[in-house]
Amino acid sequence: MGSLGLPVNPETTTFDDLAQVYAFCAHWEEHRHDLPYEIDGIVVKVDDLASREVLGTTARAPRWAIAYKLPPEERTTMLRDIQVSVGRTGRATPFAVLEPVFVGGSTVGMATLHNEDQVAIKDVRPGDTVVVRKAGDVIPEVVGPVLDVRPEGLEPWVFPTVCPSCGEPLVRAEGEVDHRCVNTDCPARRLARISHFVSRGAMDIEGLGERQIQLFLDLGLITDAADVYALDLDALRELDGYGERAVANLAAAIEASKARPLAEPAVRTQHRAPGSHRCAAAGRPTPLAGLDPFREPRGDGRHRRYRAGDRPVGARLLRRCLQQRLGRQARGGRRDH
Repeated sequence: MGSLGLPVNPETTTFDDLAQVYAFCAHWEEHRHDLPYEIDGIVVKVDDLASREVLGTTARAPRWAIAYKLPPEERTTMLRDIQVSVGRTGRATPFAVLEPVFVGGSTVGMATLHNEDQVAIKDVRPGDTVVVRKAGDVIPEVVGPVLDVRPEGLEPWVFPTVCPSCGEPLVRAEGEVDHRCVNTDCPARRLARISHFVSRGAMDIEGLGERQIQLFLDLGLITDAADVYALDLDALRELDGYGERAVANLAAAIEASKARPLAEPAVRTQHRAPGSHRCAAAGRPTPLAGLDPFREPRGDGRHRRYRAGDRPVGARLLRRCLQQRLGRQARGGRRDH
């Protein structure tokens, strides 16, 4: 490849036996940071095309190549605090606030602790010196405390009983590992719901990030996801950073989202039930712009039914999918958006 003018890694080497391969891997495990770029492993390949043909492939990967993954890089730092974040479904997740430390190619200041049980198992406490690494060299995680240097008198961390955002109780149902905020109007849940709704995997409204959504909530420009489609563009022009071009781009992104498949808002606004495959089945044929038929009952008081693929789908189910996470329990109007 190099003779053809294509760039190749200068560290690429061929060997005659596995002992040399093992030695090569051990060398770079020790000297990985001597390279001008980050690596998380070494690829070992059979250097013979005829042998590759004989070895073949599995459904997922060639049998003539394997990745030797380097162990995650670990660093120690101070655990400043353990706080709790609340997501769109009300799930309360503890996370570690760390003294910033450079690990795995970037500076880490926070790491998830998953749930109350994981905190207890790891026995990490605010004030501890903890070991930090990146799971899969990507996601920061706290491995555990360095007990030899734990200050005397550090008390075990206790999961809060009330939501840090709204002050309502945090409830842990029997048989579950997660605590949840039961307040559907919780500000943290509202922010997470709207952020999720406009994200790339859902309505894909570019220019509406979490920071912008929080600003619009604080200013009263929106109160839930449905308000995105009634956003006062004139009010936006009065805000710093929102010139004519920025407002026009946001308006275009909002308009374009109306053509998204109906499964996207149905799935992205639902509670933990009904299942997403049912929302997807209901939404396949219909874009968001065609919602009116789903709002109206039949003459006999029962809701219409529509067929998606080979399955009949009740409009009542679809409407519930849409209403649950939009934060609108009974919304009589807004049919023009």
